[in-house]
Amino acid sequence: LEVYCAYLRGFQSFAERTSGQPCRLPLVIMASGDTESGIRALLESGNYFGLEKEQVTILVQEKVAALASSDALLSMEGPYKVGTKPHGHG
Repeated sequence: LEVYCAYLRGFQSFAERTSGQPCRLPLVIMASGDTESGIRALLESGNYFGLEKEQVTILVQEKVAALASSDALLSMEGPYKVGTKPHGHG
């Protein structure tokens, strides 16, 4: 995250120098329910790595049924519970 934030800050500076206008680019992070709190803690402990807090948006992906194999069998967490994964993860 620190590298992405540094890149955005650099690009913002370049855009401001060349355009003479203020520039604030958004950073949108896709997270799962499992990773959201860790990402927020990392951003807060790093003071958003030089970005303004309002520039950063965390989108939490919903969970969907997970496949267990390329045969399209559902992943099962138990005899009556379908396994899930965050939607959008490849």
